[in-house]
Amino acid sequence: MRFVTTTPTERVTQNAREFVGPDHDVVMALRVEWGLGTEQPTLSAAIANWSTLRLPLVVPLRAIARSRATKRTMFDDRDAGCGILALTSNGGHILLSAMPLRRKIPTGFVDVLPDDTPLLVDVEWMENYLVPRMTVGEHDLVVDGVDFKALLEAVEDGSVTSPELAANLHRLKSVSLFRFG
Repeated sequence: MRFVTTTPTERVTQNAREFVGPDHDVVMALRVEWGLGTEQPTLSAAIANWSTLRLPLVVPLRAIARSRATKRTMFDDRDAGCGILALTSNGGHILLSAMPLRRKIPTGFVDVLPDDTPLLVDVEWMENYLVPRMTVGEHDLVVDGVDFKALLEAVEDGSVTSPELAANLHRLKSVSLFRFG
């Protein structure tokens, strides 16, 4: 018996494909959050710099600290939420909602963005605060670190087309290599 393992990003992508159906060809899906407080730094800059040493406890502790703060803020802000950003083969993007505790399963449509909407990443913010913040259309999103790393690999191998990410790929990969595992 052979087991097929999938990464979290692949599972999110499969769920997004099933949810949107055959109308859109989803190439990749990313877990995202939006709203007040989601883009705040996870820990102080001094502790965050320890993650470059690849200490096994720093990355999980950083994720736990950020997720608790984010959940607390999301209850206070009605415009905040979490969901999935589905990237389609024609360059379009679909923002889907999800439940906070089940972020890999979409629950509804938030916005369907036009084709060729740029994915703009704030590289300086990411370098300083370890938070992959992205603007897609009029939405300011924070992308899950594992999914962001998979996005950079997809841009590098050409399965996702984004000139904005490709222009900063070297800087983004150097930060994500050390900071997101």
